[in-house]
Amino acid sequence: MARLGYLGLLSLLQKIALWEWVTRLGYMGLLSLLQKIALWEWVTRLGYMGLLSYPKAGYVRFNGARYKSFTERKTRGEAVQACAADGGTLAMPKNSPTNTFLANLAKVVKSRWIGLTDANKDGHWVFEDGQTLESSGYANWRPGEPKPPNPRGGCAGFWSRGSSWSEQDCNFRRGFICQLSEGV
Repeated sequence: MARLGYLGLLSLLQKIALWEWVTRLGYMGLLSLLQKIALWEWVTRLGYMGLLSYPKAGYVRFNGARYKSFTERKTRGEAVQACAADGGTLAMPKNSPTNTFLANLAKVVKSRWIGLTDANKDGHWVFEDGQTLESSGYANWRPGEPKPPNPRGGCAGFWSRGSSWSEQDCNFRRGFICQLSEGV
């Protein structure tokens, strides 16, 4: 077999419909399967983690990151866990092009969580990566938002249609957008 290289192998696994099985089988099952279909040489070259670092299905690349919009309704905490399970965070729109891209990523199902919170409900908004909203130099709040310190608020998202943000109760169930770094 000619040398495929890392991306070639992963492309091959996707094309022959094995990628779903890669994520289902786990380490030992994956190794056994690859031995049986004569790809063991490539596994030893890439290593298990190298093989599993292939970009997740359904994510779209934009501006140095990958994004996916989920329509399943979750609380903000549940959405954070779902993104973490994919190796990422809730999306962080830190500039106008990224914000517009995220707002148009998929049909809005009433609303979607983004990775911006006022955890202490004191007016200091922080992105998932720890950067403050103020230091990012970009904000896109709807008129009247965020609300004055609100004991039931503290979480931001796209609400209804459009690309502006609104503060909401973190326990509301909404769609969400995940963000992966380019290497995930």
